[in-house]
Amino acid sequence: MRPQTFMYDGVPTAGRMKDFEESDKMKKKRNCWRNCRDKAFWIFLAVNLLGISITCFLESGLGCDPIALLSNGISKALSTSFGIASFLYNAATICLACLLARKFLGAGTIVYGLLSGFVIDLYGMVFQRLSVSSVGLISNILFFMVGEVLMSAAFAILMHLDLGMTALDALLTALSRRTKASYAVLKAVTDAVFVVTGIFLGGAFGAGTIVSVGVTGILVTKIGEMLKGCGLTGKGKEDTGEEKSL
Repeated sequence: MRPQTFMYDGVPTAGRMKDFEESDKMKKKRNCWRNCRDKAFWIFLAVNLLGISITCFLESGLGCDPIALLSNGISKALSTSFGIASFLYNAATICLACLLARKFLGAGTIVYGLLSGFVIDLYGMVFQRLSVSSVGLISNILFFMVGEVLMSAAFAILMHLDLGMTALDALLTALSRRTKASYAVLKAVTDAVFVVTGIFLGGAFGAGTIVSVGVTGILVTKIGEMLKGCGLTGKGKEDTGEEKSL
């Protein structure tokens, strides 16, 4: 006995279901491609914002955040560029995070961490070519303020758009969960170690370093709220605090 074939608008039901399934697969592929494209754009933007911000910090001469201070110290000790020193720092922390805190990492962690140093060097050369320089206290302060805002924006983009924790924050989060120690305490201790090490290696310490430690977290939160207000939020990983990687 032949199975009964049901019709809907002149099309067999089985055939219509197959069309629906194929259409659903196409939609998923398009959404996946759109998601990858959007993430690539935001990571690219974050890396470039960081490049400009660190160049502004270095140009201001007022100091920079703890990780930049450490990278600056490494560059002085090894007689290499800031970008190479930043790459060495990020490569080391990413390797550790892959071993100890892999579940907190994402595409942004790798791309942002490994490319940011070279982008910083690139913007340093661009500033030199355009003869952009800071002269006098007022311009120094302006350069520092622009750098602080742009750096905070880069961190907020990574954090609130779920592009992956920075390697350092992934390590601190994993350590916090294993030891039950406060993330804030671990971050403060890490910052202090980076500052002392950076100064010992000859990094550029200044009033801006202290300001950056106190202000960056607030700015990241505020910019994150602005992103949420624009509907630009990611879903997934839990935020733990300030996202930093240079």
